[in-house]
Amino acid sequence: MKKLFVIVFLISLNLLYSQEHKSVSTSKEFTLKTSDIQTLKKFNWNKVKDIFKDNKKTDSIKITISFTNKEKPDGSHPKIDNISTEVKGQRSELNKLIRTAKKLARQIVKSEKQSAEC
Repeated sequence: MKKLFVIVFLISLNLLYSQEHKSVSTSKEFTLKTSDIQTLKKFNWNKVKDIFKDNKKTDSIKITISFTNKEKPDGSHPKIDNISTEVKGQRSELNKLIRTAKKLARQIVKSEKQSAEC
């Protein structure tokens, strides 16, 4: 009887302990993949902060921007077909990583605009 009581006590203690621990899901990377240049132009970068908000400050994270141009080349000017770039760092550097990703996205938009004007 004493053994049964100890076993029941240990099982209930284990169940109680497991209920107190919350499982937090964190993301290690974010990819913005598009074929629409307007998506790059108007993307709300605050969403990226929400994605990584549960990560520890020391977690490594990666932000990737991938653009695929679906327009057919007409042969009269060069065009961007596919471009992909990424920034990596720690969660504590998230604001800096987002600023860099924004600059890269603006550069892709600018390059695409220039190739369309040729």
